[in-house]
Amino acid sequence: MTEKQWIELVAPYAINASRLYGYPVSTLIAQSALETGWGHGDNCEVLVKWGNLLGMKASLLNDTWDSKWWDGRSATKQTPEHYSTGWTTITDAFRVYAKGSDNGFQDCFNDYCQFMQDARYSKGGKYKYRDVLSMHDPATVIQTVSMRGYATDPAYAPSVMRIINKHDLTKYDKEGARVVRPTIIANKNFGHHNSYARTEAIKYLVIHYVGGTGGAKANVDYYNQPSTTNASADFYVDFDGTAYGYNMDVQKRACWAVGGSKQSNYGGSLYKVATNQNCISIEMCVRNRGDKSSGSSDWYFEDATVEGAAKLAAYLLYKYGIPIDRMIRHYDVNGKYCPGVTGWIAPMGGENRWNAFRERVKNIMGKTHGVIRRGSNGAEVRTWQKGLIDLGFADCTANVKSFVDGDFGGNTEHFTKHFQRCNGLEVDGVVGEKSWAKMDELTAKLNTTKVNFTVEQFLAAAKARTNYYRVNKYIWESSTVAPWLDRNQKYTACDRSIDDYLNDVGLCVGNRNAVRLREYLLEIGATQINSVSQVRAGDIVFVRNMNHVFLCAGQNLRYDCGHTNRIQLIREYGHYSEQPFNEPITDFYCAVRLPFVASKKDAPAPSETSSDVKFTLTVELVKKGSVNRYVGLVQSVLKGKGYYNGDIDNSFGDDTYKAVIAFQRDEIAKGNKIGGSDGKPDGICGGGTLRSLFGVDVKIIK
Repeated sequence: MTEKQWIELVAPYAINASRLYGYPVSTLIAQSALETGWGHGDNCEVLVKWGNLLGMKASLLNDTWDSKWWDGRSATKQTPEHYSTGWTTITDAFRVYAKGSDNGFQDCFNDYCQFMQDARYSKGGKYKYRDVLSMHDPATVIQTVSMRGYATDPAYAPSVMRIINKHDLTKYDKEGARVVRPTIIANKNFGHHNSYARTEAIKYLVIHYVGGTGGAKANVDYYNQPSTTNASADFYVDFDGTAYGYNMDVQKRACWAVGGSKQSNYGGSLYKVATNQNCISIEMCVRNRGDKSSGSSDWYFEDATVEGAAKLAAYLLYKYGIPIDRMIRHYDVNGKYCPGVTGWIAPMGGENRWNAFRERVKNIMGKTHGVIRRGSNGAEVRTWQKGLIDLGFADCTANVKSFVDGDFGGNTEHFTKHFQRCNGLEVDGVVGEKSWAKMDELTAKLNTTKVNFTVEQFLAAAKARTNYYRVNKYIWESSTVAPWLDRNQKYTACDRSIDDYLNDVGLCVGNRNAVRLREYLLEIGATQINSVSQVRAGDIVFVRNMNHVFLCAGQNLRYDCGHTNRIQLIREYGHYSEQPFNEPITDFYCAVRLPFVASKKDAPAPSETSSDVKFTLTVELVKKGSVNRYVGLVQSVLKGKGYYNGDIDNSFGDDTYKAVIAFQRDEIAKGNKIGGSDGKPDGICGGGTLRSLFGVDVKIIK
């Protein structure tokens, strides 16, 4: 392996470690080259085999810090050391990081950086190296580390600097040390109290205020009490900006921070979307000038609290690969006035301070992307993999969760090249500045594109597409229809028609945005399905994977054995393949049961184009004060008809009430008997109003 190849091999790992802890990338790369002899030095190849690229001894002030990256395994080898009497060779124990297919390089770099951060001269004493993490000059860093005893070689620092200068390694420092891990005071009494097992991936970072005048430590101590249950948060930021951790195992444990019912007619756009299971939370300590009631303008944050929360938020967003647009407030989850401070939520003087906080977090994060390639792992890779999925460049009819694993392997490289090829970039499988810029551009466009689609339109689409698949069945199986098309071409033509329709109404923005599609359908009342057993006869099911869209009424789902990873969804009276469908529906981006029920008459001739499917919409009676998904259905249709201009928030407030009254007034003028018993608008969505609203039969459930 050449020196250049060694640098290219270890740079991604050094960048990831630098982003977590702030140690210069250039210095890490050079130290690894020196410690291992560029990977093949005398008696050093075994270090590479163990994943120990930085000569980390098994005993390193172990009683003063607890390593998060080393599991205690070690092995011995001979090593030269320099003492006052000169050079000598000793046998010593070194840390082993490699495990199975994991080469251990990332754990080694992270472990070294954590050692720099947490090791002390003695237990409870002063930190030995921590100040180097705030130094930006590699020469000063390595000189300080060497003088304080990390290496016995008196020429250690000059040797590291020669490597840095020879290969211009400081250019890598621009890609690291952007998001520095803040000091987080650990909750030593955390024993899984007041938390429960996390079963979903972390998707959102939620900002709160504590709602009282206690400090961070007081809050942590309060939630540590056995008598305090079902209420907690992961992190707290004190009045001086110091971060405290309550939940010391956020990847495996979830706090009770964002659950509960809708609390106001405001906010709540992510109600039942952002949950305790997929969120981590930061509580900010808050001051008060007098009136401590909720919504009072006397609540305010110290500047140091805001700055400390911004630094912690930037670190958590980076570490867990959470996009900045998924840093939200408790207010956005269920309408709670939280953070209940003027300028942080719309009902309390607007959102200017919240927007300023978001900008501060963005500035702290700076250039958040480093160069990643095959062999890289960590949060940056997860962010890239998720982007490939969201934009539709990764074919994950294989399990989505197994793809977004933070490891840049062969599949990620393949889909990266596909992304680069489609966007006119150099096709090398290496994610550099230009690839990241294009990803950011497309993702931003994805997140700002508005969906122009209503329940009413989807209902019409369901009728048309259910019949379309009946015709599709005939085209698929008949050699007399479009004989110039082979089986594959016929299949693609059918899919393209549905894709074009969805693009027209804004549901497939960018390149196959199925994730956005699923979230929208859930908003308008669809139900997530996770297995075939949840599909009942007569259900209208919508499924979308990487390449294809399916819409059907029925229970039979079959796997098309002729085309790998392609699924046929069909009506209950026919099928394309006898092989049972046995892949989990959760492998698809979008698998939902729509809030419509279909009943089938006798199947018509295959060439028939008129719909024979009768739809019955099953909903609850909704009225002012109702908060449920059926309100969202009503709001969506009213919006499509031009009566309602508010958010589809599932909450029947004043704006929704006024829209229903206006709709009823117009319908009564047309002669339709809806509204109250006196024949006047009453603002209640009962059977008559809903039938007129949706244009289909309605069944009211209690």
